[in-house]
Amino acid sequence: MNAALICPGERPSVSALAQSTPLALTPILGKTLLEYWLDHLVDRGVRHV
Repeated sequence: MNAALICPGERPSVSALAQSTPLALTPILGKTLLEYWLDHLVDRGVRHV
């Protein structure tokens, strides 16, 4: 299975979280959002992103 992640550069609603890094690379509880998204996709059988 394939997936495409679209990571917006700016999101005004979460700008307080991502002041110095892109939103996808914002660390939350020790992992970046991108890592959470990739883990979720792997759990669902996605092999190509």
